[in-house]
Formats: sequence, structure tokens, C-alpha cells
Amino acid sequence: MHSDTNKLYTMNKLIIMVGMLSSLNYQQDGTRVDTIEKASWNYLIGNIQDMKEWMEQDLNNGEIDSAYAEYYINYLDESEDLAIYLNTK
Repeated sequence: MHSDTNKLYTMNKLIIMVGMLSSLNYQQDGTRVDTIEKASWNYLIGNIQDMKEWMEQDLNNGEIDSAYAEYYINYLDESEDLAIYLNTK
């Protein structure tokens, strides 16, 4: 049961990240942002880095299987790289 709770906790972290990425082109009132420069890229990159750190802590504490952790960390790395690339355009 403890393992299932950890998996759910980990998935919740990833769902938050996906939500952040999917809403990146919209303001809080739902208005579309026309230029990438208006988005808060540094905030997004910081959040992704935090999530990677959480995942690494969960792995080190034995709260998540290493295969799952590696999978999630790889996707977070790709997301971070993409955000950094888009931030520099």
C-alpha cells in the first residue's frame, strides 16, 4: 500500500508539470498570449528543476522504483531543455 501511495504522489507531481506546460500560452483569465516572451520561462524552468530534485530525493529515499524515477527524470530533463531553448529564442 505504501508503494501505491508513493506512485500516486509522484504522478501528482507530474500532472502538475503537464498542467503548467499546457497552460503556458494562456494568461490567468484564459486570454491567449501571443508572444513567447510574455511567458514566465524562468519560473517554469525553476519548477521543472524543483520537480527533478523531488524525484531524485524520492529515489534516494526509496519512495519510488528506480525504473520509474529514471523515466520521470528523463522526461523532466527533456522538458527543462525545451523550456530553456524556447526561453532563448
